[in-house]
Amino acid sequence: YKTIGYGHKLGKLENYTTMGVNEAKSLLIADFDRCIRIAKRFGYKKANNKQLAVAHAIFCLGEGRFKRFMDKHDFFYEICQLNGYFCGNKFNPSRSIQDSRNFEIQLFYYR
Repeated sequence: YKTIGYGHKLGKLENYTTMGVNEAKSLLIADFDRCIRIAKRFGYKKANNKQLAVAHAIFCLGEGRFKRFMDKHDFFYEICQLNGYFCGNKFNPSRSIQDSRNFEIQLFYYR
């Protein structure tokens, strides 16, 4: 899939060729607001660090992938396994992806 701005996943009807900083920020805010609503549907209704951590994970992973992990196990048990990406059939570990997962875990358990 294609992205633009700060990680906005392009929809089928979207066709951006350029984007200014303000437009990218507006899309990020709209996308993250959507992720907050999804986190609430998964039971994270209280506005706190857990809700933010889950919303961040939804933004990074996508709703479908997030749901698959929630259906299998405790999310933060499973998310520790998501520390890279596949290119073809080969798994490639990624330090930046691992850093994102560590951030989500620390935020989730921060008091």
